[in-house]
Amino acid sequence: MKIQFISSGLESGKDGVGDYTRRLAGACVRMGHPCQMLSLNDKYASPTQAAIEYQVDGETKIPTLRLSADTSWHQREKSARSLTRSFVPDLMSLQFVPYGFHPKGLPFGLSKRLNRIGMNTTWHVMFHELWIGSIGSGPWKKRIVGALQKRVVTKLLSTLKPPVIHTHATPYVRLLKLLAPRVGQLPLFGNFDTELGNADIGWGKLKQLLGTSDVQCVRGQHHIAGVFGSVHPEWDPRDFVNRWSQGCKEVGKSPLLVFLGKGVVSTPTNEPQSNHGSAHSRTEFGSHQAMIDELRRKVSVIVLGEHSDEHVASFLKSFDFVISTTPAILSEKSSSSSSCRDFGLPVVVTRENQQDSSIELDGFHLASQLDSKEIMALRRGPERPQRLNEIAGQFIASLKRAH
Repeated sequence: MKIQFISSGLESGKDGVGDYTRRLAGACVRMGHPCQMLSLNDKYASPTQAAIEYQVDGETKIPTLRLSADTSWHQREKSARSLTRSFVPDLMSLQFVPYGFHPKGLPFGLSKRLNRIGMNTTWHVMFHELWIGSIGSGPWKKRIVGALQKRVVTKLLSTLKPPVIHTHATPYVRLLKLLAPRVGQLPLFGNFDTELGNADIGWGKLKQLLGTSDVQCVRGQHHIAGVFGSVHPEWDPRDFVNRWSQGCKEVGKSPLLVFLGKGVVSTPTNEPQSNHGSAHSRTEFGSHQAMIDELRRKVSVIVLGEHSDEHVASFLKSFDFVISTTPAILSEKSSSSSSCRDFGLPVVVTRENQQDSSIELDGFHLASQLDSKEIMALRRGPERPQRLNEIAGQFIASLKRAH
């Protein structure tokens, strides 16, 4: 089966959905299914970038066309149709997130454009996000935007008529089934190979930032929690951090909170920073700044920012556990949490205002249910088997049944 994947962006390490698409496409190619990728609204591609390039997943090369967000839609459609015409895919797989295709999350007209690009090809749609306010409620402005985004989703389904529809999270499956009967749940895989990296590299970097000369000091004297990926606006871990700090005091350890990834706004120099010196005052956390300043009075804080895949893997291997900023009810759709689980890390969920007892949260811990002793018992365990090939197999099987 020949598959043409379409996402908004495909800049490696800069676009979570793009990274997901690349890994899934690479797995499909290794299973014998020719694939190519197309980014339709790529913020990192140049308007002059119109030639096929080859992106790599492991050792697998995937033909890729990246179309700049700064290019007119007319020209993007023309280039995309030419790609479809030359490849003649059996199926087009849209990897959809509303904000990827429009800065305000309102990509009106996208369904018609995709229909023209597809040229009567069968469609598959993976909904990585639905509409804001789909789970819970919010301010009236967000509810209005959410209602408009829901219209975009409905129009996509009615125009493309995909026989296969996927999403990651159980609540999203329920919502989509109100719009279309054939909705399946495809589990999320992590975006990092667990064979990459080395814990000693992670500890070594933390050692430098802590101003100590002994790696054993980092390993033995600190209990290390990571925050990996996006920091959601409503995240507030202060109650949990207070209990964690108390637990560390009880056993004579120092709590160390490490932010890894693009979830926070780094310093102008983009250098890792800690609260061991004046440089940390330049780190910006946006709306979270006051809260982070308060946390610094309880625990040591280091901001690592973005790193290569190998360095990310090394840091993950040096953590004892991670704190998720995603609501418990949407933990199934968190790629960062899935990656952390791959590395054997316990994931503590601090946003528990919305829960669903029917959702299986293996490896996740609700912060409110942990006392200080249980927090101190959190340690990285064995890495779990990579799920990419298994999930890619499920993906292909569902397409074959419907094709």
